[in-house]
Amino acid sequence: DLEEVASEFNAFCEGRHPLFPAACFDGRDGGVDYRISLSNPSRFGTYFRSSTTGLEDAFVWGTLLQPKMKEGLGFYQDRERFPDIEIVPGGIRAIHQSLRMRTSKPGTLAVRDYFPFWRSQGFGKDSRKLSGGKLMLLDAYVPSAPQSMFFDDNITYDLPKIVDVRFVAFLDKVISLEYLTACHVVRAEPLESVTDRSYFIRHVQRLVAAYDRRLAVRERLRSLLWRAVKTGQFSRIPRLP
Repeated sequence: DLEEVASEFNAFCEGRHPLFPAACFDGRDGGVDYRISLSNPSRFGTYFRSSTTGLEDAFVWGTLLQPKMKEGLGFYQDRERFPDIEIVPGGIRAIHQSLRMRTSKPGTLAVRDYFPFWRSQGFGKDSRKLSGGKLMLLDAYVPSAPQSMFFDDNITYDLPKIVDVRFVAFLDKVISLEYLTACHVVRAEPLESVTDRSYFIRHVQRLVAAYDRRLAVRERLRSLLWRAVKTGQFSRIPRLP
């Protein structure tokens, strides 16, 4: 349904959405064009995921078509069928670098998750396992790193479920929902978001404020650990995500 999402989103950007007739996010005012382009191969793509470690995962720019898990990336070998694709192999960290490079400037990407892998992992129903769902990667907690946020109505009140959140530095670590909801994930409520035009703004502001507090606490903790090392109480500083 990405095509339908792109159509609705672009209508909003162009001021054609009945609820937001004054919106201007298509660049006609000299600003950034935030519309989704499904004709530019560098602005859309799909995941291919096949391992819980993420080391065998890949991302394919320039298409939304996906292979079955048993077919693998060989599905894309037909260059006549896929003339404009770019395959990013090398696992989750390589995918992260590719996405970060393309999101370093303002704009919008269209990304398709890989449902077969989420299904193979039990649809994220086990809190002790990585869900295998829609991938979101968290950078190190430093002021220069971007803050990642994820809204989805398939996040439950006790499980991330459809969202597979990983620390880039600790790919095999299962992160609790309590930790994520403070700064990164929101269970989207469709009715509330439709009736309250400030719904997303409120939640983004809340997440940003909490993230800033978390950064401040971590910096304070790091300072105390350094002091402990200098006074001989620790031999080295424990590694933090």
